[in-house]
Amino acid sequence: MERWKHYKWLLTLGTALLGIGLSLYVYQMQLARERTETLAHWQRDANEQHLRAALLFSRAPPVLRAFAALFEVSDSVTRAEFRQYADRLLRQEPDIAAILWTPYVQPPQRAALEQQYRSLNAAPFGLFDVDPQEKRPVRAPLRPFYLPILFAYPETNVTQLLGLDVQGRPQNAALRMGLMQTGQMATTPVFPDILMPSGARSVAVYHAIRHQTDQGEQGDFMGFLIMLLTPETLLRTKFGSPAQSRFFVRLLDQDDDLRQLAINRPDEDLGRPVTALFRYPLAMPGRNWQMEIYSRAPLPVSRSSLLTLACMLLLSGLASFYVERGLARQIRLKARTLTLEAQRQELRRMAHVDSLTGLLNRRRLHDELVLRLAQAIPGRELALCMLDIDNFKQVNDIMGHACGDQLLIAIAQQLRPLIRPQDLLARLGGDEFVIVFPIRQAPDEILPVVHQILRLIPRVGQQITQGQVAISGSLGLSLSSPDNRDYGRLLHQADLAMYQAKKRGKNTYCLYQEGVDEQRTDEADPPTQAN
Repeated sequence: MERWKHYKWLLTLGTALLGIGLSLYVYQMQLARERTETLAHWQRDANEQHLRAALLFSRAPPVLRAFAALFEVSDSVTRAEFRQYADRLLRQEPDIAAILWTPYVQPPQRAALEQQYRSLNAAPFGLFDVDPQEKRPVRAPLRPFYLPILFAYPETNVTQLLGLDVQGRPQNAALRMGLMQTGQMATTPVFPDILMPSGARSVAVYHAIRHQTDQGEQGDFMGFLIMLLTPETLLRTKFGSPAQSRFFVRLLDQDDDLRQLAINRPDEDLGRPVTALFRYPLAMPGRNWQMEIYSRAPLPVSRSSLLTLACMLLLSGLASFYVERGLARQIRLKARTLTLEAQRQELRRMAHVDSLTGLLNRRRLHDELVLRLAQAIPGRELALCMLDIDNFKQVNDIMGHACGDQLLIAIAQQLRPLIRPQDLLARLGGDEFVIVFPIRQAPDEILPVVHQILRLIPRVGQQITQGQVAISGSLGLSLSSPDNRDYGRLLHQADLAMYQAKKRGKNTYCLYQEGVDEQRTDEADPPTQAN
């Protein structure tokens, strides 16, 4: 009977899952079709907006070339000619923030040019720079040449900048020098525009003007025509309101690690996912931009899709109802099993770890050392170091067992950094520790570590007991050999050597050597009294 009950639940669960699977499949197919249709419609809208934006920025080169013709056909252009030409040319270009003319001026020409500025009641400092810290004009120092703003349109916005030496601005210096040689056109990275009271970020399109010879070849460098564009103002004017576009439109500079140049309106819903993203290249003179048109508007869901979703939820509820009782029992059993397994692992760990210090205990030391002794080969032996804390009983008697435990814990913590990954550190019990070092040739290679141990024990004891008990360490060393690879014998030899170190005044070490009073102090390196 129990088997039939089991089959019944499997059949019920299978039926519910099949209903959910079919509902999900139909629902996803409907959503995919609707998403495809919506994205295709949005793609057409995005293409239209890209063409509009590309048309806005593509007008910069033709306008600059038209201005360049004015200077190439005339040796001297007056301010009135520049203004009249700009009025006619820029009347249909309201998106251009400003046009500047910066002639090439050598030091001997500076005085005459400054006199010209004074006659216009402009540039009281003469040629000037802008202090980057205080944002105030300062007189331009002597330079090999100057590029001052002589003409500007529209004059109402930029009259106060007449006389500003563009060459004194370190930004884009390399770009200007290159254009002076080639006579070409290039766009700068985005920068805070000092011409705009709001400090809006702008870009400058530089066009180097050179004399034209009678043969049509380029002659000497005359100066720069500079067009200022504010991409953010353009985007917000043309694509700013949601009524004009459902999209966010932003410009990125591909030559500046995709730095954002502008966005048509604030994107205040950064937490919402992007549902549609379209990228288009946008070429500027000497620079590559990228236009991203994206939307965070949720894709529409039709009523039929919602009905499918309701069906899916209904089937899921039925399946959950039938599965819940069986799964609940399985989960409880699994949780109990995991708890028992965790307790078993913890008991296993506690059986091999000293509960006070967290070091290996006597049993784990025995297992590890026996295994290593069995694997030892001539030339690769083991050195067993037994450490006993001198005057530890006085700590317990005078300051209490809690202070003694604290001392053992502190010594264990200080010993850990001295132990290499291949070494073993264990506590036998009480105040006795054992350290096992693999050695290759002679025990001398572990003596630096032994000396460090002898120095740190008094230091730790001073910190814990505050000088009430003189704490030090006595160490006994024993070495394995092809004829001496017995765990108990090595431990006994290290114990004898340790007691010999205590007899020699404590705070030192002794190396066990059979036949010479059973122990001796290493003659190559006399016992060192720890500081």
